Amino acid sequence: GPPPPQYFLFPRERIAALLRDSRDEVRRVGRGLRNAGNTCFLNSVLQALVHTKPLQSFLLSGEHTSGCEARGSHGGFCALCLFESHTREALEDVKSAVHPKDLLKRLHQLGGRSMRLGRQEDAHEFLRQFLDACHRSSLRPAIERHGEVPLPVQRTTLVQQLFGGYL
Repeated sequence: GPPPPQYFLFPRERIAALLRDSRDEVRRVGRGLRNAGNTCFLNSVLQALVHTKPLQSFLLSGEHTSGCEARGSHGGFCALCLFESHTREALEDVKSAVHPKDLLKRLHQLGGRSMRLGRQEDAHEFLRQFLDACHRSSLRPAIERHGEVPLPVQRTTLVQQLFGGYL
């Protein structure tokens, strides 16, 4: 197996707590998403991730955005901040559908350079690219603080611990 990390970017105890807390709580049903022309691939991935309870709990806590400096910088981009904002909007107690326009505007950064609006795209490919963008957003503060982050430590972000693995 891979070598153990020297430290954790997102503590394992916190992952365990998110997983434990997510079992006992009644799940909120979110709003539907408006199809903006062949955006089913994006909408299905967003719906699944918004309702992934440990991730939902983390995003609704506001922990990431409260300390993130990327969006405040000139033209800064942070996938996790965008996704947190979307999650909050998707879970509002409102009857109308959500138009994920802020995420669609950043499709190239979230889903990869080859993805195009108005074209049918692969949901699995978008999921992989989107989770990778969220993972990179999780790594950014550590890279800015420490410079290079060892590979075993990179595997300790929230995203990697929830969705990562080996085949």
